Amino acid sequence: MEYSYQQSVSSQMEQRGGAIYRQSILTNEEFKIVQKELSTLTNRLNDETASTVAVHRQGARLAPNSQTYKILKSGSLFDYIRKVSGDDSMVLSTNLPVEVRLYEKVGASMAWHEDDVLYDPPQVEAVITIENNSDCVTMWKDGEKLLSRETDPNSVLLLQAGGPLHCVTSLKRGRRLILKCAYRSGNASYREGIHKETFGVSKSSKRKKQKSKR
Repeated sequence: MEYSYQQSVSSQMEQRGGAIYRQSILTNEEFKIVQKELSTLTNRLNDETASTVAVHRQGARLAPNSQTYKILKSGSLFDYIRKVSGDDSMVLSTNLPVEVRLYEKVGASMAWHEDDVLYDPPQVEAVITIENNSDCVTMWKDGEKLLSRETDPNSVLLLQAGGPLHCVTSLKRGRRLILKCAYRSGNASYREGIHKETFGVSKSSKRKKQKSKR
């Protein structure tokens, strides 16, 4: 079955070709909480195993009881998603994990692709930059127009699944830390068997589970 992402979006998302970049997306308080929580995870990330478009990336999924997860579920980004999608029923997807993703190894990059359509109607994917002192450039297409940004800390790039092609150029220096999550319409149906586990839980969480089994 084919999906037309233009049919599932309205207002600002449609006007901008299914992609929106915005700076200062989280409140100062929210951003400080997220920075603090993620600072304890960056040395416990796993190498990516499932992606066919990204190389040399590391990451882990966040626990639903984490402070960051709760902010994404009901904070300022959540409100903004509902506004630009024109859908007051939009919610954070529970089928897709919230993931921390790190570009730090030389050569870390993501090839041109469009996000898989995992819901009907298609979900909105959010890429929130937490830290970026790298030379990575995020690029996306709006029709024939090519847009690019060295994404700023506390910015978000929203992408309609099945919509704009996008990529991240190869890292040569520095590092870029992001969060990736998805929002779906309240009445959306999930397409089973498409999503693949990318990173798994953080290494610290794995150790805790192993201890609890002893």
